[in-house]
Amino acid sequence: MKNTIYDIAKIAHLSPAAVSLALRDSSEISTKTREKVKAIARKLNYMPNSLARSLVVHSTNILGVVVHEVNSPFLADIFQGIQEEANRQGYMVLYNPVSDSRESAVRTFVSKQVDGLIILPTSKTKDDIEYLIESNFPFVLFSRRMFDDRADYVVCNNEKGAYDMVCHLAGLGHKRIAYITYPAMNSNFKERFEGYYRALRDNGLEASDELVFLTRDEETDVPQNVEKLLSLKNRPTAVFTSGDIMAARVIRMLKERNIRVPEDIAVTGFNNIELSELYDPPITTVDHFGHEMGSRSVKLLLERMSGKKTGEPEHVIIEPKLVVRKSCGAGLSWAKS
Repeated sequence: MKNTIYDIAKIAHLSPAAVSLALRDSSEISTKTREKVKAIARKLNYMPNSLARSLVVHSTNILGVVVHEVNSPFLADIFQGIQEEANRQGYMVLYNPVSDSRESAVRTFVSKQVDGLIILPTSKTKDDIEYLIESNFPFVLFSRRMFDDRADYVVCNNEKGAYDMVCHLAGLGHKRIAYITYPAMNSNFKERFEGYYRALRDNGLEASDELVFLTRDEETDVPQNVEKLLSLKNRPTAVFTSGDIMAARVIRMLKERNIRVPEDIAVTGFNNIELSELYDPPITTVDHFGHEMGSRSVKLLLERMSGKKTGEPEHVIIEPKLVVRKSCGAGLSWAKS
């Protein structure tokens, strides 16, 4: 049984009318009391009756997108796909980044009566996703999936993308291929690890811990990792990174140390963001087809909202594509044909 405004009123020792005003941020109620009421509402997982009625009788034609950082270059083509498909279907899109504030981006959107949510899941959204599942509120995850697969998602085949990239580098004659990456804290990086190691095994190459460099903060960790990489007695001739921005940082660090890319060390990335084509040298990467990911996320969400799709969660996996540019050295005379 869902909690009501009367349950909040009882706990807060207020009248239902006062609780209603507090939840609507009325200036008639003190800030302290408003915060107290909202805290109780959050604890009770309270959903306003007006929202429940809205979901039954009409649509706001608004979709909410929850991400960790709205300005991330990695998200640009995904956002474009979401925006274009939503507009085509007659929906407006609102974006809300996950923050450290007490108000979750997910629950803020639910309270604002959006029709459905598209979410890039992180550790900060785990509890909110559980809440959405329990509430039967329509949502789709994109780019990353939940590990127990209880939700609809649209993702890239990250394992295959990493596998194809490392096989490509091995095919160019590289025997020691380093990997600079974020820790395997979500499905993307976990699967890219798996692809990296599988490709090394399949090509008979060394899978050594000294060739894997973990990055938590690109500003500080990438320079340190490049220094560690260069200090190896038998240093690698190729570096695969888990993202194009990281690849660009590695290239810059190498150039500052008068190491040529790709003549001395080849560098590759992942995602195929706009920067990868414009960088010097242009970065060999894996296209995760972000525009398609965004578009298909909207289509899947609308199918759920309309009732066209029911039952078990739908898992859409987009096949990646290797994009070969100059940073891998494919055109150099020493590279295998």
